[in-house]
Amino acid sequence: RKEQNSLLITENKFKEIEKISGFKIEEFFSEIFDKEVAVSGVATDQYLSDKRGAFYVKVKSGSYTYKKMLEFQESYFKAKKLSKDELHRQFVIDDQTKFSLHKWPVENLPSLLFGRFFQSTKTNWFTVYNNYVLFADSYESLCKIIMSNVLGETLLSDSGYSKFQSGLTSNN
Repeated sequence: RKEQNSLLITENKFKEIEKISGFKIEEFFSEIFDKEVAVSGVATDQYLSDKRGAFYVKVKSGSYTYKKMLEFQESYFKAKKLSKDELHRQFVIDDQTKFSLHKWPVENLPSLLFGRFFQSTKTNWFTVYNNYVLFADSYESLCKIIMSNVLGETLLSDSGYSKFQSGLTSNN
């Protein structure tokens, strides 16, 4: 019974999104999705204990996805009568490295699409980076994710993680 209620709530949310934006968000993500999603925590400040979150979706085409997501965002927020100035911010690393970050209207997108496991993951901001859509709960979190990728501060480039990972694979 609880599961049926949850499915009904999700279905109603999809209908509400479609009514507001004209987009069938579930079909849109089925179209762009390339079989990978991930969630991570983000430390925006080493002295703060609040946990920030991020949600990543691998997509078939970054440029196509970006275009369609901006169309969705514009139609949704236009119906809500918000100005475009409120929806976009530039994240500038240097004169040649700039990223457009965008407000995302569906805060609980991960749980809507993939279920309760993603319930605590919020998607308030997004950008497209290569063939990934990066969502984060805040502008600051998304900036931190981008900066870490640009600087190569990821697990794949960490020598300690590489040693740990090779130890795992050699024992299997």
